[in-house]
Amino acid sequence: FAVIGANSLAGIFSFRNFREPIWRLNPFANPLLVIAVSAAFLLMVLPLYLPPLQNMLSTVPLGAGDWALVGAVSLLTVMIMEAVKLVYRRRLTGLQA
Repeated sequence: FAVIGANSLAGIFSFRNFREPIWRLNPFANPLLVIAVSAAFLLMVLPLYLPPLQNMLSTVPLGAGDWALVGAVSLLTVMIMEAVKLVYRRRLTGLQA
């Protein structure tokens, strides 16, 4: 649950621009996107730590190692997206030459 949610939220920032790498983009250039991603992350975390939602959804709190795994998978996915964008940019440059 957390991997899928965090993975999607991290990928949003990579998909903002298909021509520029994520590290060249200002993550705060679109404040509404930052607010939406923050709110979505909060809504994802609440069922993991709020007892009434834990009972309703049968979730358990994640430990530090679990969050490290969630972060690693999300980072790996963003790196794969950036690699695809790099290949795309290089093909575009090759076609324009």
